[in-house]
Amino acid sequence: MFGSKSPIETAYYDAVGKLILSMVYFALNEGVPGWDLERFRADWTERGSFRLAELLHRCARPDWASHPETFFMNPWIAERLLAVEPGRLCYVLDEWLADRPLPELVSDDPRVEERKVKELAKLFAALNR
Repeated sequence: MFGSKSPIETAYYDAVGKLILSMVYFALNEGVPGWDLERFRADWTERGSFRLAELLHRCARPDWASHPETFFMNPWIAERLLAVEPGRLCYVLDEWLADRPLPELVSDDPRVEERKVKELAKLFAALNR
């Protein structure tokens, strides 16, 4: 039993991953002007997902407009994405760059995913009392 996770803990970490996925897709789909989306994807596919993760971090900063190639990001999402290391975003960015849709069980509204995380966090905390 040592080191094994409870089903709630596993679900919590899965929900956190889905929240990150939803936030990244939302930030990019809303931040990059629609008419530039295909060109943006092609350009950043060549540059690589890690560099795109770095760009997302620049977009998430309060002084985002003073950096080249940045775009507005919802402040709620920006605050949360700054807490995620760029390397952890690469898989999600590779999926977005390949124009793959969000998985069926992931909402395109990050607030829905955050509610799931909060509910699981409450359950997990109650288990550990």
